[in-house]
Amino acid sequence: MIVPNRIELYASTSFVLGELGQHPHEFIGGGNYYPWNTRNLRLNLQLINVSHSPVSSTFGFYTGQITGKVFTLGFTAFY
Repeated sequence: MIVPNRIELYASTSFVLGELGQHPHEFIGGGNYYPWNTRNLRLNLQLINVSHSPVSSTFGFYTGQITGKVFTLGFTAFY
């Protein structure tokens, strides 16, 4: 958290070491904003740089074999 209980930044990556000389990978950077001092409501912004993804993303951000940048913006409410 860069601002306690309000702003959170994160980064992630993944690589697949393929047998055919291809090395699909992704880099993710993003942040969450919690406007009402609770983790139950958040605004999320992220940028994913994907290279030859062998599968679709878990939450439906992109489909298999995509290459390029994926920008997402979402609001989540947990009840």
